[in-house]
Amino acid sequence: MVAVTLGMMLILVVSSVFISGGKSYREDDRSARMQENGRFAMKVLTEDLSMTGMWGQVTSSSGITSTIGATCVGSVGITFDSTNPVNVIDQATGSGANSSYSCITAANVYDPAAIVAGTPRPDVLVIKRVLGGKSEATTGLSEAYLEITDGNGKLVQTTPESFVGGSEYWQFMPRIYYIRKNSGDSAPTLVAKYLNNAAMGAGDESPLVDGVENMQVEFGIDTNEDGVADQYKTAPSTTELVNVVNARIYLLVRSTTYEPKDPLNTKTYNLGSTVIPAQNDRYQRRVFSTTVSLRNPANLAAAGRRTTL
Repeated sequence: MVAVTLGMMLILVVSSVFISGGKSYREDDRSARMQENGRFAMKVLTEDLSMTGMWGQVTSSSGITSTIGATCVGSVGITFDSTNPVNVIDQATGSGANSSYSCITAANVYDPAAIVAGTPRPDVLVIKRVLGGKSEATTGLSEAYLEITDGNGKLVQTTPESFVGGSEYWQFMPRIYYIRKNSGDSAPTLVAKYLNNAAMGAGDESPLVDGVENMQVEFGIDTNEDGVADQYKTAPSTTELVNVVNARIYLLVRSTTYEPKDPLNTKTYNLGSTVIPAQNDRYQRRVFSTTVSLRNPANLAAAGRRTTL
């Protein structure tokens, strides 16, 4: 009888250790995935944002002409030209995002205020630039390219087979970053919409990172032309964006799963000047932030060659 009792106690202890170990492993795994998601999302955004306004060998975007029509229209819109190399919709609603950029479906935009009233909505970030190097392609689809001849730039829609000798071609691909609902689960997802072909209308949309719950961007504005940010604004005007020299990015990333018995998350989170109230759920969260130098606008500013956006 004593042996049976001791055996039962041993089984109970081993089971408790096993259950506790499994829970600890799942917590560590969720935390690690959240950290990796945050790092990757920040890497994608900072690399792209740091290259905004890159026009290959053209030193001033004001001289770039375009032969391509708009594909993502609206009150702001994306046109295939060199204007507005960076823009933001501050705390965009679904209808607001769609009104500004018709290629964004309003119902797809993630709205945290619909879950917890008063929660600030994520920003929508728009970046225009050419890709990292001149195209060496010989065949391919009709795409948008920056054609450079004798230092002069022109945006054209063409195929590599139609490249003109003596000119350089850099693929032009505007991007829109925003947070959308994930149709596969409840996790909000950072996505990028690529407008890489004028005939494709809305272009392609790629999910990038699960669990990115909020994104806030603040732009550093140089008000005295010394190349240094004098003030930061969440919703700068077009005139102020002419003088932008850097940007602060804040991401709120959450775990994609939780344990039913996990404690409630009652923390508030500061994303720069934006405060995210407690969500009172069981998801883990972490804030990621960085400051990105906008090299091309800043260099133009330092040289006294302001680009009209």
